[in-house]
Formats: sequence, structure tokens, C-alpha cells
Amino acid sequence: MTRNTPLLIAAIAAGFALTIGAEARGVGNGHGPMAQMPGFEEMDRDGDGALTPEEMRAAMQDRMQARFEAADSDGDGGLSAEEMTAMVQARMADRIESRLDKADENGDGLLQIEELQAMGRNGPRDGRMFDRLDRNGDGALDAEEFAALQDRMGGRMRRN
Repeated sequence: MTRNTPLLIAAIAAGFALTIGAEARGVGNGHGPMAQMPGFEEMDRDGDGALTPEEMRAAMQDRMQARFEAADSDGDGGLSAEEMTAMVQARMADRIESRLDKADENGDGLLQIEELQAMGRNGPRDGRMFDRLDRNGDGALDAEEFAALQDRMGGRMRRN
């Protein structure tokens, strides 16, 4: 472990701290805890091209403070369940609108089944996920590979 490894771990942990509740389980590229991490330039307060632990901590605290203040709609210095829910719902609405805009090939503001199916075929994960799951590379998932998928999904695929 290098001298900088603990700093990197702390930065990643701080990125996780920036998300609240369900938002920490963000789905898709550009979402979730790491998407909330400030950029290098924002953290490099003195502009010297190097990040000190103090700069990283200050930038992360500033980002967290701004997000907290934005979520604290009544300004009472605390987040209620309603405020947290509103924040998560607003972010989810933004994500849905963004995905709709990308997938709406005919521009009618609606997703038809063909556009939805095209999202799955043409998405950034097209084929790569299956290739990772197909451990023996035979082009099909056997029962063992499928069971491994279920384990990775934490039982979300199991039917009761």
C-alpha cells in the first residue's frame, strides 16, 4: 500500500458520503456516489496541480454543505424524510427525462417499444455484460453461470 492509498480510500469514502439514502444506489453511468465527487480542479484550491488532504477535505465538505442546504428546503438545519424524498424524486425525474431524451428517436416525447428495445441493444453495456457472465465463453449461460448472476444480483432475480 502506497502512502497515497489511504488518501484515495478517504476520497472514495467521502464520495459515498455525498449521497443520501436511495441516491447512493444510483443506476447507470454517471450516477451514484462517484458521480457526485468534485472534479480535480475544484479540489485543487491553490491551483498547484497537486491535491493535499486538506484541499480534498475542504472541497468535499463544501460540496456536502451545498447539497445539504439545497435539500433543506425549510432552512431549519435538518433534513426531514419529506425533504430527503423530494431530493431523491427530483434527481430521479432528471435522470428519467435525460434517458427519455436520449432514447426518443422520433422526438415525440414518448418511448415506443421499439425505442425501448433499441436502448437495450445499443446501450454502453450491449454484449459486455453477457460476455462477463458467460465465464466459459461458449455463447450461452449454463445453470452455474446463471446462479452466479443471481448471487451477484443479491437475490433480486429470484421469484418466490
